[in-house]
Formats: sequence, structure tokens, C-alpha cells
Amino acid sequence: MVALPNILLTPHMGFVSEQVYRKFSTNVQQQLIQWLDETAL
Repeated sequence: MVALPNILLTPHMGFVSEQVYRKFSTNVQQQLIQWLDETAL
């Protein structure tokens, strides 16, 4: 399909939303705190 001139391939971005980014950032923050405190992740 890549060789076809009338095909455009794009990634699936259906998961992208403000709520998802908030959850991701909260999860990263929690993991960093645990890592800095040297507790199990």
C-alpha cells in the first residue's frame, strides 16, 4: 500500500484527549515520586 499514490497512511490518534493526557501526567508524576523515594514502582 505504501507504493500506491492515492493512499495516505496515518497513525490512529483516537486515544488523544485532555483526560488521557492528564491521566498520563498523573501516572508519570506518581512513578517519579516513587522512584525518588526508592519505593517499588
